[in-house]
Amino acid sequence: MNFAILVLAGLASAAILEQRDACGKGNNCARAVTGTREPPSQESKSADCSSYQTTTVTPYVTRTYYETVTKPREERDAAKRAPITGQNAEKRDTPHTIPAYASACTREGEYASACSCFGVPPTTTEASIETVWETVTVFAALSHPCCRTIMWLINARTLRLVYIEDEAKTPRYAILSHTWGNGEITFREMMALNSRLARKPKKKPGWSKVVNTCRLALSYKCDYAWIDTCCIDTSSSAELQEAINSMFHWYERAEICFVHLEDVAADEDYKKPDCSFRKSRWFRRGWTLQEMLAPGTLVFYDTAWSVISDKDDEDLRTIITEITGIDDYYLSPGNRKLFANAQQWLSHASVAERMSWAAGRETTRKEDLAYSLLGIFNINMPMLYGEGMKAFQRLQEEIMKIDDDSSLLCWGFDRPSYQTSEYDDESSILATHPDTFKHCRNIKPMRNRP
Repeated sequence: MNFAILVLAGLASAAILEQRDACGKGNNCARAVTGTREPPSQESKSADCSSYQTTTVTPYVTRTYYETVTKPREERDAAKRAPITGQNAEKRDTPHTIPAYASACTREGEYASACSCFGVPPTTTEASIETVWETVTVFAALSHPCCRTIMWLINARTLRLVYIEDEAKTPRYAILSHTWGNGEITFREMMALNSRLARKPKKKPGWSKVVNTCRLALSYKCDYAWIDTCCIDTSSSAELQEAINSMFHWYERAEICFVHLEDVAADEDYKKPDCSFRKSRWFRRGWTLQEMLAPGTLVFYDTAWSVISDKDDEDLRTIITEITGIDDYYLSPGNRKLFANAQQWLSHASVAERMSWAAGRETTRKEDLAYSLLGIFNINMPMLYGEGMKAFQRLQEEIMKIDDDSSLLCWGFDRPSYQTSEYDDESSILATHPDTFKHCRNIKPMRNRP
């Protein structure tokens, strides 16, 4: 047995030496690489060849922060437009240093051929993906403040983000309304999916929202979808501000809005008095108020993404009215169709009544109690996070500039005299919190009409 092994090893060595001899015949370059007479050792020569023959490819994806600057048309047209889409590319690191002992290898590719003859062929390795972020200024035309022309949508078939610049060319899209939780998919994570090496974050709870929203969008013949967690670059203050001011408009323009109630049990009868539907967190969040009012078509889904019902269902609307205090008139899709847009429709409710809809709702940041109401009052104003409830007073000041409905001053109306509130402030004519409008649901508009 041992003798047979020695014979086989000898034959293998002989074959290698024969190959090297064949490579080295009449070729000083190959002889320098494969020969055994001149230093360095065979191991060192093999290592040099391996290093030379290895190409390291580092894929990277260029992504962009967009800073929108509104300029008159003549200035905008004169400005050079920056690229508006991310670019997938790669960097190749290929060493080209030939060792000194192989100085006879003078022609291009000669050393590589000698290494291949030595048994070290060319190889390519792939490094981890890199993301390169750059800032690009986008020049936008002057337009109505609510109508933002820059928007990211998810391609429902590929699950890739698509950049929409021209509002007139916005495709049919579905939109998701939900409450945020742990493990939501972010804008950067969605952008990274454009790389061929990126792995889908299937383990994150928010990934199921992306997949199911896109699945439902396709079932309603919408090739695109929008989800607030991953279609807004929240790291860009400019983009976040424009998104908040445009949010109502985006929900209104959607073909359909899917409401995912992750805290509502599957296949539960929503008509039962003690059902989890009535207790859903969705009815208590500040941002979901406009998400309920703006869309023309609204379909509710339980935690398992099974249909509960839609806003055309009178029984469902009755229950929503009981939960929210919002009159059925402002929930009925049939009434909405009688007006040019949702804001015109909602303006039939007094300012005080619309404020009452926000009473009892919560937001993570105090300022969002005001910012989540911008679309309902057709207001556009800058975001100043850090100002606290001053944002709510700024909102009221902006409302007074466009609407002479004095019901805005009826906060605290119809509250029992013995009740006090932590938000009472007799030194201010304006309310300090939406909760002070809690009892104003029946107040009619008080406008000075000609």
